[in-house]
Amino acid sequence: MSVVRTRFEKLDGERQEEILEAAGEEFAERGYESASVNQIIRRAKISKGSLYYYFEDKADLFATVFTRASERFLSRLGGFDVDALTEETFWSEIERMGRLGLEALRRDTWYVRLVRSLKSGGAGGISEKAAAKVQAWGERHTERVLERGRELGLVREDVPLEWLVTMTMAMGEASDRWMLEHIDAMEGGDVEVFLMRALDAYRRLWSPAQRGSWDVEAKEERR
Repeated sequence: MSVVRTRFEKLDGERQEEILEAAGEEFAERGYESASVNQIIRRAKISKGSLYYYFEDKADLFATVFTRASERFLSRLGGFDVDALTEETFWSEIERMGRLGLEALRRDTWYVRLVRSLKSGGAGGISEKAAAKVQAWGERHTERVLERGRELGLVREDVPLEWLVTMTMAMGEASDRWMLEHIDAMEGGDVEVFLMRALDAYRRLWSPAQRGSWDVEAKEERR
């Protein structure tokens, strides 16, 4: 954790939320590129010097806003305790969170706009630095889910974990982009179909049954 992030974490919890809410509103309304740091300062009633005391730059501020908002979003859905997952509940809990999340996204337009500012490319899209910070947060959470799945014997071990995390994140990125383009027009049945197809894709990618021949040396020895 960087020094500036540590400074922010030491700030009073209520004041943290005020700053992040002000920044979140600006990012959600105007997108990352068009969001004004000066407007965030006015909304949060904070000096520019103080803002940069707590955050490295605009990218660091956006990444903090997005990850905190995502964590609160998960908390409102009842949380997701990875360590509590069992062989019986692993996939059912992932399905439950997916269903609740999609339904909540149809109601939480603020969070949808914030996510769209993350996913948008080109003009108005977030900087590479901000994207990298958010990506790292997502990879940590994905890695823990996959590790738990392996502990339960439900996730394949014939490929490196890092590769599986990368593939999962890429598939999630594509799925998110499609969902954000269509969620406004989705009916209840559409949400269910989308969720089931997405879960099926993850099952196929993660399943221990999907054995490959990653070990090139072993393959060569069999020739």
